[in-house]
Amino acid sequence: MFKARFKKIFKNEVVLNVLTLFSGSTLAQLFPFLIYPLLSRLYTPEDFGTLSLFSNLMIILSVFATGKYERAIMLPAGNVNAINITGFCLLLITFFWSLTMAVSLLFGRYIAEGLGDPGLYPWIYLLPFSIAFYSVFQVMSSILNRQKRYRSMAASRVVQSFGSSGVKLAGGFLQAGRGGLITGNVLGQMMSAAFLFLRFYFNNKGWLKLISKKRMKEQVKEYIFFPKYNMLHVLSNSISAGLPVFFFTRFFSIQETGLYSMGYNVVFVPLSLFAVALGQVLYQNISEKHNSQKKLTPLLFDTIKTVLLISVIPFILVMLFAPEIFSFVLGREWEVSGKFLQIILPWLFMVLLTSPLSFLPNIFKRQKKAMFIELISFVFRFAALSAGAYYDNLKIALILYTIVSFSMVAYCFIWYLRLSVSYDKKLNNI
Repeated sequence: MFKARFKKIFKNEVVLNVLTLFSGSTLAQLFPFLIYPLLSRLYTPEDFGTLSLFSNLMIILSVFATGKYERAIMLPAGNVNAINITGFCLLLITFFWSLTMAVSLLFGRYIAEGLGDPGLYPWIYLLPFSIAFYSVFQVMSSILNRQKRYRSMAASRVVQSFGSSGVKLAGGFLQAGRGGLITGNVLGQMMSAAFLFLRFYFNNKGWLKLISKKRMKEQVKEYIFFPKYNMLHVLSNSISAGLPVFFFTRFFSIQETGLYSMGYNVVFVPLSLFAVALGQVLYQNISEKHNSQKKLTPLLFDTIKTVLLISVIPFILVMLFAPEIFSFVLGREWEVSGKFLQIILPWLFMVLLTSPLSFLPNIFKRQKKAMFIELISFVFRFAALSAGAYYDNLKIALILYTIVSFSMVAYCFIWYLRLSVSYDKKLNNI
């Protein structure tokens, strides 16, 4: 029975495309995982705390760099319109780089001190570059996903991973401290963004001639709901996800931030890569089915069953033995990271199930409700962490944060499925 089930899974086109993307992701993550035992001994929890603070700032600010118009690239029926959205996103990124560079030069020291980590200040000037490279990567991934160039997308992750890890290792041996970690991240982003841009450029010769001011204006107006609703939704989500890092840095210590971040990243990074790969392939397939007025729910249910089949046992093992694993692999000082991970793991499991479906409000133009759900989630998460800070108890803060996060993500999961089921019922009535 299980053998037949696995054969059926791996013959599915969606699964094959996900595996193409995730094979690159797996290779991309294999090397960093192999060197984690080295990095954890070359860098301190404080160094990883500063890296986490830098990375969360980058993710939050990158929301403004494109206005989330890159999420509209999949939607137009014609490729010319999609390329015009791509061109507009690249213009926005250039403008936002200039703005963030000016702010970093003028107020960098005050920003670092206000966040609770003065050690961030010497490296805050790399933030505008990180935002730009990350945003270009997102835009190029969207247009190449539309063109089903999954091999290029997978290869870009390998380029990023090896480039970033190599620089981090070199920085560790040179005792560069937090600068080695941050520089490694930024250079990895630069290499992957350049790789995808060049692949797009050479595979779409003459694409610049297709871009016009008139067409860009038309597409900006057509998909105005992305900056109007989706951008606020993603911004709220990004801030919510980064709240523990900001709270722990400000109210506890940068060391606690580093310990939490190690536990979070060891699971969340490969988890998110798989979820993003799955979400990209699903978005492409569901968009086609929606445009062709075909049923969506059977594909979604099959995908959820596959994810459950793959993930349940690994999650149970990590839940039971995380502290021992961290202590043995990374060193005794990282055992606390495993304890933090045990607390947040139920939430991360729910994220794995839900995140690949998060594009559905875009398909059905329900971004407004999605935004309000995320804003409510942000308020409750903020309150949960504030309670922990008030009682000066990091464990309480993390438990309350996990309960709130799990509940809100579970609600979104149910809502996404209802959207699909409701659409299929309407098709039956046509």
